[in-house]
Amino acid sequence: MTTLISKQYQFPAVYHESHLVSLSERNFFVQQTQFAQSVLELGCGTGRLYPILGSGNKQYVGLDREWQMLKYFLKDHPKACLVLAQWGDWPLLSYQFDMVVMARNTWFHVPPVSRLALLNNVYEIMNESGIFVVEVDRIKDGSPYRQADFFPQPVLEIVGCFRDAGLKLEFTKNLSGTKTALCFRKACR
Repeated sequence: MTTLISKQYQFPAVYHESHLVSLSERNFFVQQTQFAQSVLELGCGTGRLYPILGSGNKQYVGLDREWQMLKYFLKDHPKACLVLAQWGDWPLLSYQFDMVVMARNTWFHVPPVSRLALLNNVYEIMNESGIFVVEVDRIKDGSPYRQADFFPQPVLEIVGCFRDAGLKLEFTKNLSGTKTALCFRKACR
């Protein structure tokens, strides 16, 4: 799986075209961002959500670990604020965000040993009323793919990991096809 995923990043244009925003995704993110003044997108990739997350006068910051993806992003959005960093590097801890987004299964690209540290950092940079949206895929019954081959961590385990970092599941939203958005807020630590 790691080899397959990393090869996608060598061809950002192909990746971008194969990860278009569905209407239900667009409507969901438009609704969630209407009160956000600042948005951090973790694993921003080629910028497919930037027209929504960075619209209006929002302060948008995109973080990704793949230079080729950010280079493609900048081609279409040269004024976007982007950060090249690995999951463990947090140059943004002095900032606060109203919304943090991990779309398109970005969560599963974070090595398990780095997940709790990443979530603790998200907790620190989220405003008290902020929201953290994590988008994951569900494999449909009858699919030729096995859930464990692609997404070895069930949603309940994800929620438990987030709870350990002081984040509580506020609501979920089924998006188009197999996508689900998990929406978290800060809980008392």
